[in-house]
Amino acid sequence: MSGIAAIINLNQQPVERSQIEVITRAVSHRGRDAEQYFYDKNIALGHRLNKLYSEDNTSQPFDNEYITVLIDGEIFNRKEILNNLQIKTDISDSEIIARAYQRWQLDFLEHLDGKWAIVIYDKKTERILAIRDRFAFKPLYFAFINDQFCLASEIKQFTYLNGWTAKLNTASARDFLAFGHQDHTNDTFFEGIKQLLMGEYLCFDLKTKAVDIKNYYDLKKYTPQYMPFEEAKNKYQEIISEGINRHLISGQRYGTMLSGGLDSTIVACVLNNLIKEKKDISIEALSLVLKERSPLDETIYIDHVRDFTQLSVQKVVPDFAVFQQSLDEFVYFQDEPVYTDSAFAQYSVFKRASELGIRQIFGGTGADAALAGYTKYILIYLQQLRHENPLKTLTELAGFLKYNGGWAIQHWIKKQRTSQNGMTDWLNPMFIDTTQQGHFNKQPSLYEYSLEVYLSDATVALHYDDRSAAAFGIESYFPMYDKKFVELSLQLQDDYKIKNGKQKYILREAFKDIIPSKIYNRYDKKGFYNPGEIWMQQHPDWWVNEMRTIIMDNPRIFNPKLLTIFENFARHNKLNVNEGVFWRVFFFGKWQQRFNVSY
Repeated sequence: MSGIAAIINLNQQPVERSQIEVITRAVSHRGRDAEQYFYDKNIALGHRLNKLYSEDNTSQPFDNEYITVLIDGEIFNRKEILNNLQIKTDISDSEIIARAYQRWQLDFLEHLDGKWAIVIYDKKTERILAIRDRFAFKPLYFAFINDQFCLASEIKQFTYLNGWTAKLNTASARDFLAFGHQDHTNDTFFEGIKQLLMGEYLCFDLKTKAVDIKNYYDLKKYTPQYMPFEEAKNKYQEIISEGINRHLISGQRYGTMLSGGLDSTIVACVLNNLIKEKKDISIEALSLVLKERSPLDETIYIDHVRDFTQLSVQKVVPDFAVFQQSLDEFVYFQDEPVYTDSAFAQYSVFKRASELGIRQIFGGTGADAALAGYTKYILIYLQQLRHENPLKTLTELAGFLKYNGGWAIQHWIKKQRTSQNGMTDWLNPMFIDTTQQGHFNKQPSLYEYSLEVYLSDATVALHYDDRSAAAFGIESYFPMYDKKFVELSLQLQDDYKIKNGKQKYILREAFKDIIPSKIYNRYDKKGFYNPGEIWMQQHPDWWVNEMRTIIMDNPRIFNPKLLTIFENFARHNKLNVNEGVFWRVFFFGKWQQRFNVSY
């Protein structure tokens, strides 16, 4: 975890030290341990370093006669690259990138595995390169502000620049409020602030001042092909074990997110088995539990995993008073609106980890996108089979209803209850662009939908995770979002992912022998739940007042009718639209207030 900043003065004048320092220090939470700068002519680079262990002596920016490098992130295959470069001594990740770039130019990205936001100043060609990793783990933003070209790890850094004003990007706000889309384009919610997307790099020519963006990683080339089931199973075991083990360092303390679901349980159990071989490593599981009685509380499953592994479990209980007190801080660290209160629940878990002194956390994010873990996947698969194999459709439907029928039917009924209202019931009709209806113009296949989730929706979860972890100087790892894991998953045939109604089938079978049978046989999907809906009905006056302010302050965006719809829910439990609408509106309004965004 690090913080990056760069300013290039387009008027060729030296960059004011106060400007590069203020935008670098704006992300001191990303790097609490060191601060360094580089200056050359009209260029200034800043870096904040987060040392995850005491022996880390990394120094950035790395600089030599030809190149200067900044990195936020980590190279996973260091040994392999050092061997290819014929380097026998251990060097920093930033120096590895410098050496690799000097040898292979931008083709060095084909050799690199890891997660990163990289900035390279190539002195010979007089260009600045900015590179984001394959799956957008690490953020990287850019903007032209007041005769300057700027790069930053987080949007909030730009707000400290001279001449900055926060203006709304109407198209991004519309996509978010109407359809729940986010991080699907290079645009952000701030007019003029752009982001690199997954697998993209930017080249800024210092002579012409032109910006060129290209993609260096194409997930679409990984298409389904036959692989023996046992071989695929073994590969998953190897990938996840390797993905966890490479981050384990002697004498360190780690955390693992434990929801009680299949994915987080697999990570916790693999991690627990690995540390048995490394006696000087400790681990704490961190779980979210609800004090209110709710069918969405997963305490029973969390306790079962705890008893099975003998792991110590830190239970975080969401509290409305804490939510109120932390709201402004949470919105600030997120940079942009979030569409779910589950993001706050995740933030609360990272906060507890920080209080415990934990700086590195493992999580189970990634498997749902890769292996058909969400409800919509089974619906798509059944629709696909209806044309390909009608008999198998009946078998899969029967299996799904057997294992998932109860919660899936409840989910469907709720959706039907809340789908009667169109978006004009919460948005001003003049604000809506009806040409943007969704990702697909036709019914996608299971493969096409998985690919689309990776290319858009899945990156939003990583966005929220990065901001919440960074707020507390924590590095998070997702072995089920590993390059090898994703590529393998996209290449698998559909009936390895869903079989007899069981979703993530191959993953269950791969880890059947090391996880509790109660989790292996668990099929419902609850997610990382925060009791926000309960809070709305317990404290309706506060929520109604907040929503009234947001809606009335934005008549060009919101339909006043939304306040009545929300009040009927908060006071009378009458739900006419999906409650996700309320969260999008609420967090949009709080973001707008926190960053003083005009339009």
